[in-house]
Amino acid sequence: IKASYDLRLDYYAVRRSNPVDQEHSLDLNLNHHYSERSELTLGEVFVSATQPEVSSGNNAQTTFQRGDRGNYSHIRNYFNADYNVHMSPIFGLAVGLRNSTYDYQQTGTRSLSALLDRTENELRLEGQLYPSKRTRLFAGYEFGASTFTGAGILGFDSLTVTNGVGTNSSTVTLLKPVRSSVRDTVSHYFYVGGERIFSPRLSGEIRVGTRYTDYYNQGLSELSPYMDLATTSYFLPGSSVTLGAKVDRNTTDNGLGQKGLTRDQLSATLFSDLRHRFSRRATGTFGLRFQHSIFNGGDFDGMADDYMSFGPGFEYLIGQNLYGVLSFSREQLFSSLPNRGFDKNRVTLSLRAVF
Repeated sequence: IKASYDLRLDYYAVRRSNPVDQEHSLDLNLNHHYSERSELTLGEVFVSATQPEVSSGNNAQTTFQRGDRGNYSHIRNYFNADYNVHMSPIFGLAVGLRNSTYDYQQTGTRSLSALLDRTENELRLEGQLYPSKRTRLFAGYEFGASTFTGAGILGFDSLTVTNGVGTNSSTVTLLKPVRSSVRDTVSHYFYVGGERIFSPRLSGEIRVGTRYTDYYNQGLSELSPYMDLATTSYFLPGSSVTLGAKVDRNTTDNGLGQKGLTRDQLSATLFSDLRHRFSRRATGTFGLRFQHSIFNGGDFDGMADDYMSFGPGFEYLIGQNLYGVLSFSREQLFSSLPNRGFDKNRVTLSLRAVF
């Protein structure tokens, strides 16, 4: 059983109002082995934050807001359950469930609530083959459903109505509200992959496949690629480097425009994480992220956001259970949308207690 709590406070020196952002994160994990062949893993993460951005690990960033802060507070909750069982020495089965909930406080027309409030559910079934102790091959199917629950509307569609015939006819333009539920989707993933421990210092995992997305409230469907890749090398004791890439669809905070609705984005994310232990007490880190996200539908259909973040960090063991961390990060967004791009520098000083 593992539990952690994180508090993050960010002060922006040039922000004219609400200069401090804060984020509270509670993380609970349970891992239980019923036997040598079966294992259950449960995870629960609850986050309350005043900034709109969602720090989602190696997943695509979905929200980019610039300027002074308004009412951008939100809460989100992640729950996952995974059960793995070895049916025989070479064959296994895995079942997984994911639930993610997002709730923004900004309401009204074109608000963050209308754009991003949603519940996502995923159910996974995977068959596994173990040809050797160091190799795992698998093939799987995943069903996903995204239900948008936002308070407010995305905007209005114009509807032209003609009454009467000939010279007695009249034309009236009506405005029809577009609800956030128009973006609801059902997805089907089909994938294959493998995991290999090449040596005690090198391992990797890859899954590739396709995703079929049904925008059933719009009468549309699309087929897109899916990939998740990561490899880790432990080049020295306490030192490692991880490289990875991910391709998938994600929600976007761009909504209804003059040319229709932006349904989502197709994003390719590249990431790298380096840790190097200088001594028993001192460890250096460096992280790099790059994300290329193509808009699907709407005014900027086919155009893209390009987001990059990178920065070094330094971690020092102060006492038996206490660490001090100093880090710097540079974030930059280049966007096809007007007045959307930004650059941000963040210096972080933190304490971490481990028990």
